[in-house]
Amino acid sequence: MTKMKKLSYALEGALCWALMLLFKILPVDVASALGGQIGQAIGFFMSGANKKADRHLRHAMPDLNAARRKTIIREMWNNMGRVFAEYPHLETIALTRTTVKNSHIMDSLRENPTGSIFIGLHQGNWEIWAGMALLKYGVQVDITYRAPNNPYVDKLVSKMRGMNGRITGYPKTRQSGKKIMAALKNKGNLAILIDQKYNTGLSIPFFGYPAKTNPAAFQLTRKYKCPLIPSQCIRTKGAHFDLIFHPPIPTHGDNGEERPLEETMQKAHLLMEDWIRQNPGQWIWLHKRWGDKMGQSGANATTQTGHNDTTT
Repeated sequence: MTKMKKLSYALEGALCWALMLLFKILPVDVASALGGQIGQAIGFFMSGANKKADRHLRHAMPDLNAARRKTIIREMWNNMGRVFAEYPHLETIALTRTTVKNSHIMDSLRENPTGSIFIGLHQGNWEIWAGMALLKYGVQVDITYRAPNNPYVDKLVSKMRGMNGRITGYPKTRQSGKKIMAALKNKGNLAILIDQKYNTGLSIPFFGYPAKTNPAAFQLTRKYKCPLIPSQCIRTKGAHFDLIFHPPIPTHGDNGEERPLEETMQKAHLLMEDWIRQNPGQWIWLHKRWGDKMGQSGANATTQTGHNDTTT
């Protein structure tokens, strides 16, 4: 790492630390609202990113007119800013501002630990799952995450996301794979977000277009025969959320045979498409989810086998 890069990272880290201190001092509602306004202000100047988001919206949801797409993009920036500002308040939000629906799923995991994999996407505030499970139900849920390039920001965010070490986080590296498998073997629980592009993954249709998707969550649930539970987070008002646990997606047939991997992944994608359509302004349309294949016809979306390791 060059001296210039180190200096740049140090300055970014200092700015991030100062903002987090400010948000921590402020009441949660004020911090969230301020973060949303900052996010919108930043988004106003991000013309290139806005064009990308608009292009993705036009392809994924062609019935939307230009005015509606513009509103969704503004809401997206607001939600991203809120998520950032809510980091110092994750414990409060998880414990007192999250309404859990289908909570019997969490009750069953607490009463009869079997191990499970929760899958979801970057919508609402995706950082509250594990904290909610721990604080409200006493259920330990490990998480996977993509570490920021800046090590100072990574350390700060990881501390808040992990609630000062009470939640185990695995960065998305090959080295984490063995630790994750060991945890699942011991009937642990794991939360994985599956909505980002994974270059060596399987090409599974998403909004009708081929999208490279990490198969790890689906492979692990087959390997350890643990339930695959879709989990939806919706921002209802300000810093309040609904966390909805959906029925597990079947990975095995009635006779115990494994269902085709691509079939299971497609079911997850169809479910999450519906979630995004319900609240499009709460999903991050900036992800390069479809790569260069976005312009192809959805009918051409084919399933291809990619790199099949079990890292996240």
